[in-house]
Amino acid sequence: PPPPPGPPPTPAGLRLLNPGSPTDQRRQPHRTHMIVDLAEGAVTSVELVAIDPE
Repeated sequence: PPPPPGPPPTPAGLRLLNPGSPTDQRRQPHRTHMIVDLAEGAVTSVELVAIDPE
């Protein structure tokens, strides 16, 4: 089967995801947030969403 979406897990099996910040750009071109879908204890999709400035 294909690997799960997003970064690979750590050797301990942890999946580290950094969604960025919806309020502070921190040297990035856009503010961001992340949507992670889970099913039966597994990550099924990961989406990093850029928030357009108002």
